[in-house]
Amino acid sequence: MSEVAGSPGEVLSRRCVSLLKTALRPDVWPGTELKLAWFDKLLNTVESQTPNFNNICTALELLCFLLNILVSSSCL
Repeated sequence: MSEVAGSPGEVLSRRCVSLLKTALRPDVWPGTELKLAWFDKLLNTVESQTPNFNNICTALELLCFLLNILVSSSCL
């Protein structure tokens, strides 16, 4: 039995990212426009007294994935 490191929130974030990566494949959503208002709001928390770096890192991972999808789908 393997142990998963991190808090329940981190584990949930990783699972959500995994599901989003599966659901956002370019062949499923061709030509979709992305709105990333949540990302701006999250990055603004960096300057707060208690920034949640785990959520910020997860959001950056998701952003990298989404950008790869956009680049891949625009080259087709």
